[in-house]
Amino acid sequence: MDSGRTAILDATYASRRHRDAARAWAARRGARVHFVEVRCAPQVALRRLRERAARDEDPSDAGPDLYAASVAAFDPMSEWPASERSVVETDGADWEAELQRIGSRLG
Repeated sequence: MDSGRTAILDATYASRRHRDAARAWAARRGARVHFVEVRCAPQVALRRLRERAARDEDPSDAGPDLYAASVAAFDPMSEWPASERSVVETDGADWEAELQRIGSRLG
């Protein structure tokens, strides 16, 4: 972050405790924080996870067998003000364009 580059945090920041730590880290460096929560229907998420596992080229250890636990462990984003958060439904037709709009707005 000190280099001026963007940092993207993945689903390992599903707990409020981890998000609070990341926000505090950014604040100490004067960095702006914006959380983009990407969502999709459970059946879409499971299909995507199965497809990734079948390709056997995904470095992530978050496979379909961990999906239910991951969903259960997710702390809702209630601590983040709406001005610092966006939600993108990735099972919609326009999700990539929505991510581009958010990136342009924040850039």
